[in-house]
Order: sequence, then structure tokens, then C-alpha cells
Amino acid sequence: MTEKIFADPGMLAAHGDGGAGERVLAEIARLGLEHNAWELDSLGYTVVLPDRLARAGFTDRLLARVLDESERINGVRPDMAGGESHRQVAVTNVGRSEILTDVFFSDRIFEEALMNEAMLALVSYLLGENCELAAMNGLIKGPGPEHVPMHADSIQPNPLPPYAQVANATWLLTDYDEAAGATLFEPGSHRKCRNPTAGESIDLSATVPLIAPAGSLLVWHGNTWHGALPRTAPGLRVSLLCFFTRSYIKPPKESFTARVTQEMVDRNPPRFARLAGLTQLDRLTECMARHSAFV
Repeated sequence: MTEKIFADPGMLAAHGDGGAGERVLAEIARLGLEHNAWELDSLGYTVVLPDRLARAGFTDRLLARVLDESERINGVRPDMAGGESHRQVAVTNVGRSEILTDVFFSDRIFEEALMNEAMLALVSYLLGENCELAAMNGLIKGPGPEHVPMHADSIQPNPLPPYAQVANATWLLTDYDEAAGATLFEPGSHRKCRNPTAGESIDLSATVPLIAPAGSLLVWHGNTWHGALPRTAPGLRVSLLCFFTRSYIKPPKESFTARVTQEMVDRNPPRFARLAGLTQLDRLTECMARHSAFV
């Protein structure tokens, strides 16, 4: 039986006029992602398994490039077996993790990851066709005792709207399980439409650890409460985080617009420019700035 999607009242209306919601639904159906959309409605998060996502070897290539970027910065190859290279990494808001903020422009494979059609279908389901990429970060998590407290990614105070303002799509480049320091979710918490209190942020009684193999894609609604377990196993947890916003939300973003080249736009599908924040007006303004003689 096919699950009903767009279960939340008003969800379709949140996509705006012009048939956008119907187009998003059609793409979900074409890719066979109805169950994932239903999970986003009911649980607030979903996992797409590797065989639904990319060609064989894509995850290995993506992992290698994230590790290359860490080695370029630190001069040391990440210790995938023991995790010693990242045992003393500073604790951040995502735990004891190295955050690689510049991966997007280091290799064309990250453009390929961004344009994955299953990921874009589910992110569009949450945020609409005009959503933008706010950040793409490589994350390398080493062993350590720190939990990441439960929180929501929505970048505003209570109350939160029932439809997502932001969404997270994370490529799992290593296996996720409890010992690996898996992400934790409170299923259905997106429906509370608020951020957790201080007490709720450390209460794990209603949480479920995310267990999934390397090569999977994890997508969640910006309202969904989530955190992470400490990594108790040797080695490293590696992922690629893609953070999306609705087009009208302008949080501090990586400077995509200034750095995306015409060559990058030309070699990608038309939607790439929109995802990178290069609306027609943005491009016009940029071109005028570059060719000031015409201003």
C-alpha cells in the first residue's frame, strides 16, 4: 500500500501557486520516494538507502575527497581505523568534529552530490522548488564522550511554522550506528512547532538512534529535534552535510554567489544556479559589478 503524502494540512499550499506542489509530488512518484515523503510527514526524518541514490563507487569517491580536504588543511591523513587524528579536535556545535566548510569548490563531485535527483526531490518536498543551498560541509567526527544536545535546525524563535523553513540532507560516508556516534531523533517532534527547552535538550528518553549503512542519505525537517551520541568506537564518522533554506530566508551563508563560476553553471542542470543563490537578478548584479564600465 502506498502511504499518503502531504499529510500535514496546508503542506501543499506552502509550495505556492503555479502548480509547484503538483510538480514536486510528480517527481516524488517518478523516483519511487513516496515512503520517504510519508516519513518526513510522520516522523520528521527519513533515510534513502544507497541503491536508490547513485552509481556504484560514488560514496567511496565522495569520502576520499572529504578526507583529501582534511589532509590538505591539517597535513595529516585522517585515521579512519583508529580515529587518533581527530581525538583532540575541538568540540563544536556538532560534537567533537572537524567541520570542512570549503569542500564545495574543491572538486566537481560535490556539484554532483548537490544535483542528486532523489535528494533534491525530498528537499523540494519540504522547502519548495526555489530552495537554496546555505552550506555544504564535510564533517569528520572522532572518538570522544560528548553528546550533541537535542535541538531543532529552524533559525527562529518559538513558535515555529508547521512547514519547514530549513532542511538538512546529509550523505552518510561511513556506517552509522550507536557506537559510531549516530544522530538521534525524536520521531514526530517536528509537529510540536517549537524548539526544545533546556531540560528537553538533554532528555533522550524519547529518542531513536539513526542506524544506516554508508552511502545512505539522511533528510530531515528543520523543526525535527535531533542530537547525536558520542562516538565510543575507534575510527571516524564521516558525512557531508547539505543545509537548505527557503529562498526568502537569508541566514549567514557560505559565499556561493561570489564564487560560483559561469563554467560551473554551464556544466550543470539549470537548477544549479537557483540552488547556489544565483537568481537572474543576482547574476545581473554580479555581471554589472564585474563590468563596471557599463554601470
